[in-house]
Amino acid sequence: MEDLKEIYEKYYLELSNINQELLTLPDGYLEIKLKSYYQVIKGKRIGISKKPEIIKQLSRKEYLLERKKQIENNLQTKTIENFDTRTPRQIIASLKRPYQSVPHHYFYHPKAEKFKNRKYRNNTKEEHLKMRTTLDGIKVRSKSEQDYADQFHHCGILFHYDKIITIFDNQPISPDFICMNPYNALEFYLEHFGALNKPGYDNHMCTKIRRYQSHGLILNKNLFVSFEFNTESSRDIEKSVSRFLY
Repeated sequence: MEDLKEIYEKYYLELSNINQELLTLPDGYLEIKLKSYYQVIKGKRIGISKKPEIIKQLSRKEYLLERKKQIENNLQTKTIENFDTRTPRQIIASLKRPYQSVPHHYFYHPKAEKFKNRKYRNNTKEEHLKMRTTLDGIKVRSKSEQDYADQFHHCGILFHYDKIITIFDNQPISPDFICMNPYNALEFYLEHFGALNKPGYDNHMCTKIRRYQSHGLILNKNLFVSFEFNTESSRDIEKSVSRFLY
């Protein structure tokens, strides 16, 4: 579990990123009247129903302001137990009525759409072992991978499963999950090691982790690993995934 110092460091970094992004967003706030959208600036209403990009930016702005408030309140709190732990989706659900009528992805970071549309080669190795189907209709190898994918779906974490990448020394590697938190655009990798009783698997596991680390990925920062023995229940998976939302 992270200590208070580590959490505060993450908060200060996120606050800096939020403040920088807010500078790029339009003035005013969103209002809706008779199904028409308006941008309100110093009391003046400007019709923007035919300008979805401005609606999207104002929605994103409102989420960031509420997230900023949440972080600032937590920074004034001396104990983790008293933190405001609302998830991004819970924050969005608490916003005023105009923001409840826009598509959920309007609250995403601008980089989220590019991540979602990113193209990778499929890893066809062990294709015959992909017997389980996730909520998104993706075939995966194990129940634990299915549980992770389904929990990502519930939390809004974007991901690509079992894709081939060559960003490391031009040699292909296939992470189990390439993920992005769409609310702050932080990307990370998740490797689930399940065949712990398979001969030689320990060496494979350690080699893969070392390879990630040798190219700048840091455990529990942008590289996360899980093992079959610590993902025995959906509650364990839910707890594990919740750390990726902040």
